[in-house]
Amino acid sequence: MSNTKHLADLLKVCSILPALVIMPAVAGQVERVVTETGKEYTWTNNTISGFSTNPKEDATWDAGLVKVSKGSTLTIEGGNYSNIKSAHDVCGVGGVVGQSSNATNNATVVVKDYKGSRAQFKNNSAYAAGCAMLLGRVAEIENADFIGNSVYGTVIGDNSNSDTSIDGGGALFFGSSSIVAVENSDFVSNTSTSDGGAIAMRAPAMGDNSAAKLDIFDDRFSGNSAVMKGGAIYSTFYDSKTERNAVYIKGSQFEGNSAASGGAIYNDGVPDKKDNKASMKIVDSDFTENTAGGNGAAIFNKGNLSILDSDLMAILHMDIMVVPFIIRRLVISRCWMRALTVIRSRLMILQLVVLLQILVKLEI
Repeated sequence: MSNTKHLADLLKVCSILPALVIMPAVAGQVERVVTETGKEYTWTNNTISGFSTNPKEDATWDAGLVKVSKGSTLTIEGGNYSNIKSAHDVCGVGGVVGQSSNATNNATVVVKDYKGSRAQFKNNSAYAAGCAMLLGRVAEIENADFIGNSVYGTVIGDNSNSDTSIDGGGALFFGSSSIVAVENSDFVSNTSTSDGGAIAMRAPAMGDNSAAKLDIFDDRFSGNSAVMKGGAIYSTFYDSKTERNAVYIKGSQFEGNSAASGGAIYNDGVPDKKDNKASMKIVDSDFTENTAGGNGAAIFNKGNLSILDSDLMAILHMDIMVVPFIIRRLVISRCWMRALTVIRSRLMILQLVVLLQILVKLEI
């Protein structure tokens, strides 16, 4: 029996026995799987730990544990997935789950809790992108925890070559055709040697992101870090199911994240292959104690950005050198009272100048 078929048979058993625990204590006991076209798979309350691809034997493999193929559906209900590694030094992506990125793929990944027990992805790793998951098509994630996952590849040069780049996304990476909603989930202490300590998206120079959509509701991003851009999120998308022409973030917390630029969020302004720039709308979200080595302690914006009913520490902590081009693309609504409170408590002239520039653009 082949290793791949062995796990496929185990998955069929998993769908029948909801409390089955898989532990790869013996080498080869749990191996990778490719889902079959048109079939549905359910993993319920499983524990899988310690699996790793072999870079010598798996030269073309682009997912650590499971690759979700065209027309198939994988549902993960609860469970713990830890210390899983996608090791190949070119295509090591999707530590736990890899999903093909293609607009006609129609593969679906669903992650949710099991009887109140959240799904947990902890200490997983990938060389290039998406240590817990690389999601290329449709995905719904709710009540999940992503803790201590890491992209560990070495960035070479300007990191813009699609064949050798480290895409990032310590927990999740979204491809150009991704349609993803993430709700009530925690991203804690995830890291990336390139962009997006917790979440990264296809770099604009590498793809046409016009089919992509991203919605983020009531999530917490804490202590995530990226060596380059976006300690929590590196964003290049410009659409969502909720808000036309903008990634939509609502009711979320960003605390203690860090990066060289954009301690919490880096909203890119480089046009993709359809000549569209990143666009984002943030509603009722808070940013506290995020830091950047350069510009944008909370948010570094080079695209289009709208912020409503949120803590304006996100704006007031931006470096003054970033302000001139941020203001031209920024819409602020119903946030000014919080901003004034911050000014009174800090009494910093630089922040006051920034606030006055923002107030000129206010839409009340």
